[in-house]
Amino acid sequence: GYRYQLTGSVGQTINNLIDASVAYTYGKSYDISNGIRNSPQSNWELNPALNVNNPALALSNFDLRHRVVASLNLHKTFAQRFTGYFTSVLTYASGSPYTWVYNNNFFGNGQQNVQLAYIPPPRSDLVFVSKGAGPVVPTTNPTGYGVDASGAQSAAFNSFVDNDSYLKTRRGQYTERNAGRTPWNNQADIRLMMDVKLGNLEANAAGITPKAHTIQ
Repeated sequence: GYRYQLTGSVGQTINNLIDASVAYTYGKSYDISNGIRNSPQSNWELNPALNVNNPALALSNFDLRHRVVASLNLHKTFAQRFTGYFTSVLTYASGSPYTWVYNNNFFGNGQQNVQLAYIPPPRSDLVFVSKGAGPVVPTTNPTGYGVDASGAQSAAFNSFVDNDSYLKTRRGQYTERNAGRTPWNNQADIRLMMDVKLGNLEANAAGITPKAHTIQ
C-alpha cells in the first residue's frame, strides 16, 4: 500500500501578546491488509474482501482525509513576576473509516468472518420474511417464518440505504473496505496557566540578575 499527507499552515504573533495559527492537512492511505490483528490468521479472516486470498488495494483503517487545527495562545506578564497564559486548540477532522460487511461467516464458507456487503438495486428480487407470517411446521418451520407481504421491511430497508450518502451509491454493487465514514470529529482543548517566578528578580551591583525559579 501507500499513503501521503499534504499540510499547509499560517501563523502570526501580534504585539508579543497573541500567537495564532491554523493548519490544514489532506491525506489518504491505502493498503491490502490493515495488519492490526494479533495473529496472521485473524488478519486473514477479518480483512473484508471479495476474495480473501487476493484482497484488493483499499482505503486503510488509518486513512486521514481532512483535518484542520487552529490554535490561539494569549500570554501576558504582570508585575515582572507573573505570566498568565490562555491557550485554545480546535481540531476539526474527517470521521473514522469503516466498512459495511456481513458478519460471522454469513455465507458459511468457513473462510471469512466478515464479507463485503452486497447492496441490492431498488427493485430487486430480495425477499423479506417475518416471524409468524407463514404456517408453523414443527420439523422445517417451527417459528412460522413467511414472506412479509406488507412491504414494510422492504420500504424500511430501501429508506435506510437511500438515506446513507455512501450506501446509495453502491446499488447493485458490493461495498468497499473502509469507504464509509463516521461523522466529522470536533474537539476543543483549553488550558489556563500561571507562571510565578520566585526569588530576587532585581539585578545586583554587578548588573547580574540571579537565576529565578518558576512554579506553574
